[in-house]
Amino acid sequence: PQSKLVISWGTNPYYTNIHQIPLIKEAKKNGALHVVINPDKIKSVEMADLFIQPTPGSDAALALGVMNVIINESLYDSDFVENHTEGFAALSERVQEHSPEKVEAITGVDEETIRKFAVIYADSKPSFITLAKSMDFQDRCFDDSAIDIINSALGIDSSYLQGITLERLRNDGVTRLNMPGEFHMPYKDLKFYTPSGKIEFYSEKMKRDGYNPLPAHIFIEEGPLTSPDLCKKHPIYLLTPLAKSFLNSNFANIGNPGSEEEKPILELNSLDAGRRGVKTGDKVRVFNERGECTLWASVGDYLKEGVAINKSIWWNNLSPGGCNSNQTTPDRLADMGGGSTYNTNLVQIEKLNDPV
Repeated sequence: PQSKLVISWGTNPYYTNIHQIPLIKEAKKNGALHVVINPDKIKSVEMADLFIQPTPGSDAALALGVMNVIINESLYDSDFVENHTEGFAALSERVQEHSPEKVEAITGVDEETIRKFAVIYADSKPSFITLAKSMDFQDRCFDDSAIDIINSALGIDSSYLQGITLERLRNDGVTRLNMPGEFHMPYKDLKFYTPSGKIEFYSEKMKRDGYNPLPAHIFIEEGPLTSPDLCKKHPIYLLTPLAKSFLNSNFANIGNPGSEEEKPILELNSLDAGRRGVKTGDKVRVFNERGECTLWASVGDYLKEGVAINKSIWWNNLSPGGCNSNQTTPDRLADMGGGSTYNTNLVQIEKLNDPV
């Protein structure tokens, strides 16, 4: 609530972090701005002061374009950079490759919006950014129930937890930790857990591990520049973000009459739908060389042309033809951390003549 700027970048708090919504609203009442960055026009856009809708897979380019403006227009705290960061000169050189004009061509976000966002971010202190993360956790600890996790946390010997019990949490709901001051600000002491003890724009450890030591935009495997022939054949980016009433595939077997998860839906842009003769309610075939599935179309203008969404994830045996959108997704691993690349997924769409 103390933040002057709240940025929801690639995350959908109404679906995945509902507890943040009252805090964002409180911050806005206190004068904060809220920026939403997402390929989908999510519900949070309703309370956003600025909505930025980049092409899937172009987030790093957008970030570098913002850095370009901040650095070239000297919108940063030079004393802080001098005393508490490493590699700023190398970063300054890197961002020259990502002018707002070039970034517009990559992201589909116009140059004026990039500059506007950069100025807002540079001028708003303190700010808070929520970033999405997509990981496949397999550790046994993730089998613990909510009560198991709460009891484990309460068992920690800490003055912050004195007097906080499971019974009190059940009775009072949200309970503040016994912490001094009004709120906790990370890194307030300017101590950073890096080899240099500073914020590292250039990381020698990343270089040793075989990665680019500087922030970089890497074009995704399936796209117009990296695979133009594939893009002509399968020109639609299929994204599979979380559904409101599901937890990944959990609860997909529980009926939700009247909700958006009543049946498996493909959301697509009206221009893409028009070229294919598709209207809302039509059954469509979604396919590529990896596989295919059948979904019901929902047509609108809130998605960019060339982007479609199937909120995840319906079970195969609850999907038409016994196949869900996972049949189309790649099994490539991300270059860093070995995560999934489910949303780097080009498909084609065609109308089916089957009765709905």
